[in-house]
Amino acid sequence: MITIKKSPKLILTVLAIYLFGIYLSVSRGPHFSDGDSYSVINSFLIFLDSGVYQPSRGWYGHPIPEAILGFVSYNFGVITSNILSFTCFFLSIFFFASVFCKKNKFLFCLLTFSNSILLIDNTNTIDYPLALLFFAVGFFLLRKSVFLSAVFFAFCIGSRANFVFFIYPSILIYFYFIKQSLIKIKNFLIFCIITTSIGVIFYIPVFIVSDYSISFLKIPFLTKSISPGLYGGPEFSLISLVPRFVFKIYSILGIFSSLIISYLVIVNFFNFKLINKNNLIIFIIIILNLTIFFITPTKYLIINPFVISIYILLANTVSKKFIKILIFCNILQWVISYKLIEIEYKNENLCEARHALSAKYSFQLDQGHLSKFFSSLNTAQCYEKGLGKYSQNYLYNRPLKISK
Repeated sequence: MITIKKSPKLILTVLAIYLFGIYLSVSRGPHFSDGDSYSVINSFLIFLDSGVYQPSRGWYGHPIPEAILGFVSYNFGVITSNILSFTCFFLSIFFFASVFCKKNKFLFCLLTFSNSILLIDNTNTIDYPLALLFFAVGFFLLRKSVFLSAVFFAFCIGSRANFVFFIYPSILIYFYFIKQSLIKIKNFLIFCIITTSIGVIFYIPVFIVSDYSISFLKIPFLTKSISPGLYGGPEFSLISLVPRFVFKIYSILGIFSSLIISYLVIVNFFNFKLINKNNLIIFIIIILNLTIFFITPTKYLIINPFVISIYILLANTVSKKFIKILIFCNILQWVISYKLIEIEYKNENLCEARHALSAKYSFQLDQGHLSKFFSSLNTAQCYEKGLGKYSQNYLYNRPLKISK
């Protein structure tokens, strides 16, 4: 899939990274860092017990991950569903490298896997890695089969509906660069019909439970919401959004890497060759993902496409020396970290969403992300009560299925 020399050292490195991700997935067990992991599983369990579909997150749901991850955790346990999620993320990076990286493919993969937030967050039983894999495979198949590509992009929509904001603009750009006008119009229309038709099918259950209305669509600025912000985000005001947006972008790019990345992007901006089809697609994904995240600066997982896309542009543009420096900075963050601000939260309850009240400058050294990961493995108590008869199996990492 990736045209690089298959040296033993390279293969061992890939295997070591994968095994490390498996180790973190197993260690995590039922201690999810994202409450949506619980809701994805619970959606499957509720349907199994009552025959009634209840979308996870209370909006439009994520049908494919609810079915796949729910089935796996029910029959094999949450450790297995964690491993499946991580494996999807792991594979997606190689597909992205194969499609979009013209050089430094392996360094791009190492750079992505060295990002502690990306790696750790994708060890949860969660929908994002599945959507990311379908998204990457869709691009991979685009040159081989428009039909198969459209099907996988539909699976991506069935995993996370917000990926429509990336899929259709990307495909429009892709077909725009095809010289034969009739062929590109025909293929674009075929693609849109297949992707939309199959993608919509996955949300028919949501349509039914919403009394055959589209009330489940929470359209920003047009739909009333009980939360002050959009999709559970903070209040929609610049004072509220900008600090969260900037801080989380800085955090996920890496506290040691973010300034270097900012410098490299600014200095090399005109070298990104945006007239190139693939680079233009990546640039559009970055802009759209940042726009979405600015409106709802909540979970880091939302901006996985942004981080991966930034890494792709850098891999295609800057020298190996800079990429290796970024990899070193990312690895350093696993071991040691620092804080620039001290945040006061409305509540410190482990099982409730924390709302920031204020922040003040306060530089201090902090634990690395690996230590923080292991010290955070105490969240199972937050979800087990809601699982009712499945709670004991959940807590003890057994298949959720109850033996008769």
